[in-house]
Amino acid sequence: MKVITASDFLREAADVLSPISNDVVVIGAAALQIVLADDLSTPAETATIALAITPTRDVDVAVEMTAVEAVVNHLEHEGLQASDEPHERGFTWIRGDLKVQLVRSFHPFPSETAARLPMNPQLSLLHRDAHRMAVAFAEEPDVPRLQSATAAALTALKQVAFGRHRPDGSPVERDYHDVYAVVSARPKDLESTYRAAEYHVRSLVDRALDILAAGGPETQAAARQHAEITGEGDISAIEQAIIRDTTFMQRRLAA
Repeated sequence: MKVITASDFLREAADVLSPISNDVVVIGAAALQIVLADDLSTPAETATIALAITPTRDVDVAVEMTAVEAVVNHLEHEGLQASDEPHERGFTWIRGDLKVQLVRSFHPFPSETAARLPMNPQLSLLHRDAHRMAVAFAEEPDVPRLQSATAAALTALKQVAFGRHRPDGSPVERDYHDVYAVVSARPKDLESTYRAAEYHVRSLVDRALDILAAGGPETQAAARQHAEITGEGDISAIEQAIIRDTTFMQRRLAA
């Protein structure tokens, strides 16, 4: 179980999701926060770089198909209301500035409620214990509050998302940078969870590293995102850092 100092955002998310934590696994930007956070159960393991990620108030969670109705009922009982935005309708619930978005894996006969959720067949990888982890907060280090994708599983899911677009048609560059953030800040976590993962997850991680190490448009997208977040202006230097770090990670995983 990973023990972290939770941000106010993760604390609020846990207040909502803890009672149903067996049925949902945090993915996306919230999982990235968890993966990049220092693990207080191993004090010597601290981030290797200054962390820079896109701020978020969205919590993306993969939900078990058999629990969709119960999860939705719980969210509404907690005061979250279904979003009426056209691009969020049917899978997004909001309370204040907290936004919980549900996604599901494939099922041939989803319920009416589940059928409205976005479907990603790769989410089935989260059914394996090796690909998810319990998360506790510093004030109660023995009490699991959330389940999150591991570093390797998150990287695999980010690779699957490479090339996606927003509802307005603009490309999403964050996914490339998120992989770089894990590689550069949490190489030990990525290596240990990669070695514990099943072949499919390892192959997706390998593909993500191959893409970023190639120095192509995906590397450039990650560099632009990094520059936007950090304010650094030398895109070329950032690209070279991405290539260097991902190449080193490849060699580390191949050893």
